Amino acid sequence: MWDYSLVAIAHPGLLKEAARTIVHRKSRRLVSELRAVDTTRNGPVKAAPVDPRSLLDMLAEETGVLVLRDNPGNIWIGISDTDFLRALVRLQLSVASGKLMSAGKTVRLTSSSERQAALREPNVVFTFPGPGLEEASLTIESYALRTDGVWISGNANNRLARALYSDILLQPGLHPLSEILPGPPLDIRAEERPVDVVYTWVNHKDPDWVRLYQDHKSAADGRDPAHIDDHVSDDAKAISRFHSIDELRFSLRSVAKNLPWVRKIHVFTNCAVPDWLKEQNPRIAWVDHSQVIPEEYLPTFSSHVIESFLHRIPDLADQFIYLNDDVFIAKPLGKDFFFDAGGLSRSFLEGYGMVSGPVRIGDPDYLNASRNSARLIHQAFGVFPTRLHNHTAFALRRDVLQEIEDRWSREFHAFRRNRFRMPSDLNMTSFLYHHYAMNTGRATDTKIKMALVKQLDVRWKNRLSNAMNQDIETICINEGGSGTPSWDWHDSVLDFLKTFYPMKADWER
Repeated sequence: MWDYSLVAIAHPGLLKEAARTIVHRKSRRLVSELRAVDTTRNGPVKAAPVDPRSLLDMLAEETGVLVLRDNPGNIWIGISDTDFLRALVRLQLSVASGKLMSAGKTVRLTSSSERQAALREPNVVFTFPGPGLEEASLTIESYALRTDGVWISGNANNRLARALYSDILLQPGLHPLSEILPGPPLDIRAEERPVDVVYTWVNHKDPDWVRLYQDHKSAADGRDPAHIDDHVSDDAKAISRFHSIDELRFSLRSVAKNLPWVRKIHVFTNCAVPDWLKEQNPRIAWVDHSQVIPEEYLPTFSSHVIESFLHRIPDLADQFIYLNDDVFIAKPLGKDFFFDAGGLSRSFLEGYGMVSGPVRIGDPDYLNASRNSARLIHQAFGVFPTRLHNHTAFALRRDVLQEIEDRWSREFHAFRRNRFRMPSDLNMTSFLYHHYAMNTGRATDTKIKMALVKQLDVRWKNRLSNAMNQDIETICINEGGSGTPSWDWHDSVLDFLKTFYPMKADWER
């Protein structure tokens, strides 16, 4: 109260302006609430097809809708503060199974205090089952009209158009951002860039693969395990490294559900198409090793070798995300989660350094490959990288991968002859790429929230059950290691995946 008294004495005009602003804001909020109450009393609106576009058209019948972002399955819009609550109510009445959420909490509109609280949220997300049963969403933010005639969004993180110097929100209809701006902002241009997904996949039950594996495993068993140039670890040859319980099906579902903007998915393999996957689908490309890897390096059972050829896959987007089939996308993520607006890829490195020391027999294959890769980085840039990449999604750029191969073509040719993982390997996608790209200004280190469930961890059951209740972005369920999994590992994993990703994707039979 004392502050207001001082202002009244020293700056009476400022106090008057502040009072006018408060009254103006409260009156607009009252109008918003009254409109919402009237809409509720009118009962359910005419049923609309459950897809974002139809819902947008419904809202635009009576209010101006600014379309900020228009991505497959996720549209971001702005609405006048006086129409904001009414729009939320109409959405709820139109889709009974829809949910209003903000900052991970349910938004309720049943009381005056709840409606006023909703008006103060930076944005509200309306999620609902889309036409193919995948989750779709409308993200809505409120624009308040200030006394100086400027519209300001309550979302301080709106990098596209937080301020509007136009009354388009008073004009019913859909208004794309292009009505305001002469060209797209960099963020929008980045969203228009195509991004693909690549999987490497093995089916340990495929008869042709089994025959090749047994022949070459026998040859590897005959090598001198004490000689570093001949050493093939038990882990590199273990069948658990190639074991499949249809994780690919559920990882693909996680992409369909949470990365609907992906242009195309490439499955890079030397195994037959599984019986649950439709052979003809425009979004899935089944790519055999023989289409990409030269004959002199085939067959190969080394993931390090296979991964060194990803950038040669035909019709692959310049920006792509590499996934193992034991990695699952846990929540909706945008392209900017993997690539920034300027095109830099995001590297999800571990928060601690584990790479040092000499290559030696008995150490994990990935560690020895990282040591070899780190020495190349040191020779090129004078720095020695020590941090591994988390076992999660890998954001990669095709041009950088090709540049790395060209720079160290001799080293690549040497290790690509290895049929199984060996101490002389390089690991392109999980180490070398990220440190090379960061040292050349084309990648940035980024944090990720992930759950890692390993069958070698005695607490794996707790970690698996807890993964459903965590605020995470990716899940990795890893069977790695040469030991036999627990008797209930496979059943528990499948039960988890069926619960977490129950909806079939459109490429499934």
